[in-house]
Amino acid sequence: MEKTIKEWFESVADPELRRQLLENYDHEFIGDPERKCGSLYNAIDYGFAWSQAKHGNIDYWHQIATDAINGKIPMIDEWPRELTPQEQADSDRAAEAAFRACAKEVSTREVDKAIKLLKSIGYRIQKPVTTYEEV
Repeated sequence: MEKTIKEWFESVADPELRRQLLENYDHEFIGDPERKCGSLYNAIDYGFAWSQAKHGNIDYWHQIATDAINGKIPMIDEWPRELTPQEQADSDRAAEAAFRACAKEVSTREVDKAIKLLKSIGYRIQKPVTTYEEV
């Protein structure tokens, strides 16, 4: 996929690295702000002089470029991506908690509606059921 250098930098998922790349970006370094690159590595290589970077030094940018070559820098446009087992477990727990909270709210609301209906037709409620656990 071809993007401009700035588009590549804006696509980096890590906000701190994205900020550093954008602040270091020097469109005059390559001479063409609309130059298209085929990878983040190329954008880092063409985007600014590593030795004159506002953030990081040559060794730092060499490591970042190496990580880019090896696909170790997540990109925003790669989401959704396959989750790690830990991320999946965390996601499952969060979904289950959200479901339980929603079910409790809906159940309580529906029970309240049923009680009101029964009372409106003259039915006497001895002990109203008002919590999810009692349903």
